[in-house]
Amino acid sequence: MPKHSPSKKAICPFYRANQRQEIFCEGIKECTRLHLGFADPASLEDYRKQYCESYEYGDCRIAKMLAERFEEEVKDGQVSESV
Repeated sequence: MPKHSPSKKAICPFYRANQRQEIFCEGIKECTRLHLGFADPASLEDYRKQYCESYEYGDCRIAKMLAERFEEEVKDGQVSESV
């Protein structure tokens, strides 16, 4: 099994991959990633199903933070809205 495996069910636009006890999300700067660590694989699965693989991903604090950053970049003209 690869070290990092993407979820084919992921809906969150910021989700990138996961491994045994970590979820990897888009980072706050270009070429970076955020890692969310869990005490055990079952906790990761629960979180991933609740947020990453659900249209409720907007309730995730990381997704909220990244969405705000993206909105600021679009407002400041750093990124086009079509990206």
